[in-house]
Amino acid sequence: MSTETRFQQVSIKRLFGKWDYDIHIEDRFLIIHGKNGIGKTKVLEIIKATSELILDQLVYLPFEEVSIKYSDDLCLTVVRQENDLMKTADGLELRPLKIKLSKPGKDPLKTSSNMHERVYSVAETGHWRHIDGSLWEDVRDGEIREFERITEGPLTRRRPYSKRLEKLLEEEGIISLELRSSFDDPRILQNIKDELKDREVYIIKTQRLHYIDASRSRPVKFSPRNSSLSQMEIVQQSHTIRDRILEAQKQSSNLTQELDRKFPGRILDIQVRVNAGNNEEVLRKKIAEQNTKRNQLAEVMSVKEDISVLDSDVLKSGTEWEPWQRNVISLYLEDTEKKLAVFDSILDRITLLGELLKDKLFDKKIKITEEEGIEIWDQSIENRKIPLTSLSSGEQHEIILYTDLLFNVKENSLVLIDEPEISLHVAWQEKFVKDVKHIADLANFNFIIATHSPDIVSGYRKHMIRLDGPKGTVR
Repeated sequence: MSTETRFQQVSIKRLFGKWDYDIHIEDRFLIIHGKNGIGKTKVLEIIKATSELILDQLVYLPFEEVSIKYSDDLCLTVVRQENDLMKTADGLELRPLKIKLSKPGKDPLKTSSNMHERVYSVAETGHWRHIDGSLWEDVRDGEIREFERITEGPLTRRRPYSKRLEKLLEEEGIISLELRSSFDDPRILQNIKDELKDREVYIIKTQRLHYIDASRSRPVKFSPRNSSLSQMEIVQQSHTIRDRILEAQKQSSNLTQELDRKFPGRILDIQVRVNAGNNEEVLRKKIAEQNTKRNQLAEVMSVKEDISVLDSDVLKSGTEWEPWQRNVISLYLEDTEKKLAVFDSILDRITLLGELLKDKLFDKKIKITEEEGIEIWDQSIENRKIPLTSLSSGEQHEIILYTDLLFNVKENSLVLIDEPEISLHVAWQEKFVKDVKHIADLANFNFIIATHSPDIVSGYRKHMIRLDGPKGTVR
């Protein structure tokens, strides 16, 4: 998605079978406010599932029609049809879908899906219980899987289904290839997804101290009886920072090898270019700036010696440089600037993370290292490192959320944050929008917050809309 393309408008018809909401995303962020039960969370879930065409969720989410318009005039519409309703034993109402992608001047892409039959077949085994989004729990052993992973293997049927569905199940109870396709033309669906790629949406359900990225390819396999999701997530986020540091170091190393290999030749070919851009005062200033930046990097990672501080008697104050010396030093500084620039993005993010968390970790200090990612140290006891999993739920909440936003969200994405006030102290709630806006400005994404907390809304009412049921969307 280009830098000009943004999510612009979301229209939902008959949410819960009765309410229509029209949501315009005009600025960097939007706050959706409303009392409990008015549909804030469902609106976010519908936006996420529609924008990424997560069909196993769309078949049961409680709406009649949803349209998403983008700033490049692309419009995606999904309709849950009234015919062929299937209702599971635990109350999920599953319906077939019609999908259309339209853009002025082009023929619309249209397809339909009977994904509801696949979901029904899983629910009716009696072994799988729907938890949230695309996640289902095996009631026999507590294992949790994404929906697509369940349909890769056999399903033990509890009782017969409709005749049409029976024909699509093989004797052993394995879903057939015909049922897996479940589209008028799978190629059209793929074409629609290709048009929508890079228009990513992240939904962050902070009350669970973790979020599930529905786009990841690996199966979700864990047992809540044996482990803590929040502990798993905070360690994972710490490792994310570590991995980003290692990636930047590798990129810098490759660039360094390339520049250093060509450096002797460029020295020999260098022309006399003494000008205002490489006079002695300007060059000395650049040296000081690069030394400062290198020292900042050295606090969080090892910096290769080949990105070194210039150290020579020639550089001492009071020593006048010859023109040829200025040319060589200028070329050296140009190369060093390129080598250091590789770390700009990650250093900016690490710096902001530290600034946002420094007043939220009571009597503790955060440190970022290339070995572990995030380290937390006790300020009252010298040299005592605190395990991440020993932090309070509120502290874990903040670290997970801010790390997630800074290091995982792609540019131009739309981030949906559901009820961030849970696990947040009132003082933290008051700073929440400001903090996320700082992150969004740096990482270049838009965001929507769904909340009923007056402390989060305070000071940002011009960015707020209220969901009011029969009255629709109220500014």
